[in-house]
Order: sequence, then structure tokens, then C-alpha cells
Amino acid sequence: MEAKEEYLDKSDDSQNSFASEQTKNDSNQANDKPRYKSKKTKNHVNRNQNSELIDLKALPYDDLLIEAERLQKHCFQLKNLLNKATQLNSKVSQSSDSNPTTYVNKKKKNKNRTNREFDHSKYNRRHVLLKFAYLGWNYQGYILQEGIYNTVENLLFDALIRTKLIESRETSNYHRCGRTDKGVSAFSQVISIDFRSNCSSGTGVVVNPNSTVTNNDIENEINYIKLLNGALPPDIRAICWAPVDSEYSSRFDCIERVYRYYFPIGDLDIDLMRDAGKRLCGEKDYRNFCKMDVSNGVVTFFRRIDDIKLTVLDKDPNEYSTVELIVEGSSFLWHQIRCIVAVLFLVGQKKEEPSIIDELLDIEKCPCKPQYSMSSECPLVLFDCQYENIDWVFDRIEIEKVIKHLQDQWLAPQIQATVVKRMIDSLHSMIENEGCEATSNEILGTNHRNVRQPYSLLQGKSQSHDYIKFADRPKSLSLEHRVNHFVKKRRLDAQVYDKINEANNLAQSLNIYKPNNKNIESQDSENK
Repeated sequence: MEAKEEYLDKSDDSQNSFASEQTKNDSNQANDKPRYKSKKTKNHVNRNQNSELIDLKALPYDDLLIEAERLQKHCFQLKNLLNKATQLNSKVSQSSDSNPTTYVNKKKKNKNRTNREFDHSKYNRRHVLLKFAYLGWNYQGYILQEGIYNTVENLLFDALIRTKLIESRETSNYHRCGRTDKGVSAFSQVISIDFRSNCSSGTGVVVNPNSTVTNNDIENEINYIKLLNGALPPDIRAICWAPVDSEYSSRFDCIERVYRYYFPIGDLDIDLMRDAGKRLCGEKDYRNFCKMDVSNGVVTFFRRIDDIKLTVLDKDPNEYSTVELIVEGSSFLWHQIRCIVAVLFLVGQKKEEPSIIDELLDIEKCPCKPQYSMSSECPLVLFDCQYENIDWVFDRIEIEKVIKHLQDQWLAPQIQATVVKRMIDSLHSMIENEGCEATSNEILGTNHRNVRQPYSLLQGKSQSHDYIKFADRPKSLSLEHRVNHFVKKRRLDAQVYDKINEANNLAQSLNIYKPNNKNIESQDSENK
């Protein structure tokens, strides 16, 4: 899937910003701040990459010092965060006390009444699939990240806990189907989770001994969609749900995932792009069409793409017509879709031949990925996650509310796009009426953007020099080199070689490629 295991190292930056701000506000404490000049030794374990507990008795003295300094620094950052929160709370309380016109909820009759804790033991639980959509442009990705609040998953669980549908994430039997990166949207993200239930029997219902629920009709079940949409932001909307067995997983029981990517046609040759897309279909090794995540244990890049389709959406195509690229497959690698789109753009511009796909898929001839920029994340949408024999529960009223919310999100950008488009049309008319000749590429260079390339901003980082063919570009490090590096750094176990050889044997049996595994076998024998 187009996704990666999310990273926790961003939390250090946000916590350091809080720490620096705290020291500016309190000059007396600024001089007491410890300074750290730790040096990593050869056997030091990176705690951001390895979340398992380590045996401190087995560490050398230098590594123990590094671990102690890391914990001391972490405690110092947590103390600054706590002090910051305490100061903010005190300021809020002081302002509320000094303001005589503070808003009072008139519906709240007993002001001194304490909130009672919700007793989840009085309710049964039901294992369900929840399908929801979100516009990811304003979020830092889907996955919950330490120190970053603005993620879809964080806001989702915040709503689930506030609506008392779950007690905590740890006890909710939670799985997700897809993991989208920063800026990527979804129309059919699916999770499997245990919700509070008003039913005493039925598919997925787990009966609690202390429950007093006697309802057996699913029609009298809690309206999960209405309850959730009342607590979610307007650009995150629950759509429907389905009862499933307790062992059902939205991740492992998904039979197909569908991504869609939108871009203007410009001067692209769509037929060449279709030819290149067909060459990508099948069970292949896509290591040259993704961003390798070897540090997190992803060492096999064997996936299946069922189909790639390109469709021009407008009836009367022009250079501003929108093209819809649909990619269907069982699962995807990190940034795989964006890398595929980037290569297809170059084929559509006739800078590369469709045969470049075959060359990049031949791991024996091309074991190292040529360096190229990924396409933009903004037009990418996880559009569908498909399952077998699932009866989704829809609420027509709630679906209409979702349509209204999406209309509100659509209106302003659509008007702005229309205004800009009319301006562009008028400028084109001015050029045509004056009879100006187009500037040739001999003057501007082959990589210069022209007015017939409205998609160029989607191609990632621009280059000022002329175009360089993939065969002449610098190459990234090979999989073997990356694996050997992380094994030597003790970030990966030596057993990872067995996993790679197993995947290579499977690829050989299917005649997918002739893997370059000589280095792997030699390194495996050395580590043993």
C-alpha cells in the first residue's frame, strides 16, 4: 500500500521548540538547562527505530552513559511540556476569573454537579468495519504520531473516546486498512474496531457479564455514523459501518485497494502512458518504484498490481481536461503510487520510452533505483478498499449530510478555479489574436516549462538543467547495501537475510526476475 510505517522522530522537533520557548520565558531556569554532547558508539542502539526494551546489563559502559543521557534529556523535555501546560491553564483560569461576562450554559441546571465516569462494563461490544472519508490536505498524514496532534487517526480516536464508543485505543481491537501520507486523501478508508453496542446478540457482538442490554434487533443499534460525525471535523466524515466477526481484520482481510490520481492532460501522450501502465501490471518486484523502508524491516518488494487505467473525464478534451489514473492492487509499498505517476509523466512527455518500465522492473539489470522526484501527494486518493461478503449499513439522512459537508468543501475552491481558468483563457486569446510565435525549446532548454504543461507542479522538484535520461542518472543504494548497513548497526537482525532469500526463491519460482542475491548469501554466511 501507498504507505509507510509512520515515524516518531518528529516529536523531538516539537518538544525542542517547547523547551526553547520555556527557557526564554524563565531566565532563572535557563542557566540550569543541562547540555548534552553524547557520542554514539559503534554498538549503540537507536531508540527511535527500535521500540523494544533493551537489556541494560548487556550494554557497554559507554552505551549506558548514552542511554542515561537520553532518558535525562527526555525527562527534561517532559518537564518543560508540563510547565508550559500549567502556565497556559493558570492564564486561562485567571482570565476567566477576571472577566465578569463569562458565558454560562443556561441549560446546565446544577453548576456544582461533578461529571460521572462512563461505565463501559454495562454495555456489550460489537466488532465492526467503519468506512470513512477525509480530505488529507490539511493533515500531517493518517497515522498517529508522537507530539503531532494534527493527524486523521488522532482526531478519529479523540472523537471515538468523547462519544464513548470505545474506552481506549489499547482495548479496542483496532486495525486499519490503509496508511496514507501527509496530504493524501481517502474516500474509502476502512478500520476494524470494537464499538459499544446496544445489542445482546448478533454478528460481532461480545456480551459483557455486567450488561443489562436485551435488544436483539440491529435496527435498534447505536447510530454510529450520526454519533461520530457530530464529533469529527467537517473534512473527516464517517460514511457507513458493517458488523463482522471478532477475528475480522480490515487490513489482512482486504482483497483489493484502489488508488486514484488526478492531473490535467496538458501535452501528455495518454496512449504512451497507458502502454507504460500495462507493463506495470502483474506480480513483480517494485523496489525501483517506491521509497525503501529497510530500517523498519521492509526488505521484500514483491507486490501485485491488477490494473492501471487512464481516463480523460471531459467529453471535449483540451489541455486543461482532467485525467483520472486508477491503480488497483492487493497492497502497495511506501510512496509506490507517487513514484509510478512520476515515471508515467516522463513517458507521457516523451522524455522516456514505455520500455523504461521493463528496465526498472528487471532487478538483475537495474538493482539500484535511479534518482528521480516523486509526484505531488495532493491529487492522490485512497478511493476504495474492497472486502468479500460484507453488508454495509447505510443511513440515507447521514449520507445526505455528508454530501452537504463535501459541497461546502467544494464550493470555494471550485469558484476560485473557475475565476483563474477564465483569466487563463483570456490570456490565451490575447496571444492568439496578436499572432505571437511560441518560444522554441532550443532557446529555453528541454526542461523549461511551457504553457502547455499545467501539470508541471505535480512532478515534484523542478530542475534548471536539461533532462537527463534514467540510464545516465545517479543511482540510489541497492537493497543489499542497505540491509548490510542496518545489520552492522544492529538496527536489523541477521535473520532478515532468510526473509530476503525466501522472497527471492518465490520470485524465481514464478519467473519474475533473476534476483541479484550473491551478496546476500555471502553476507548471510559471514553473519552466521
